[in-house]
Amino acid sequence: MVPQQHRPFLLFFVPLWPGRMAVVDMSEKSLRWVSGLPAPSTVSIGWGDGCDGCYYLPIAAPTDMSGSSSEASALVQPAIWRIDAATGQAEPFMTFAETDLLKAVTIIKP
Repeated sequence: MVPQQHRPFLLFFVPLWPGRMAVVDMSEKSLRWVSGLPAPSTVSIGWGDGCDGCYYLPIAAPTDMSGSSSEASALVQPAIWRIDAATGQAEPFMTFAETDLLKAVTIIKP
């Protein structure tokens, strides 16, 4: 059996259920819905990365092509969210200034 921290998992948007994310455990052939994230229609979600049983996902206010955001989305606190693959629970891991743009996370693994 593969230890929990090294088990393969995927995080993906489920097109049949708009706006929902799920963790898929390829070893167990199971799907777990993610809870705790802001509504996808109100944020910009960037490219994330996984490490030790968690997935780290950058979330910020949506922007137009020039990089500016609308007043309504200015209420979104840019943050890297940690999603626990075992539970599907998401929580803010690291927050940034309201003017910061987050597009991707890369974890350098030894």
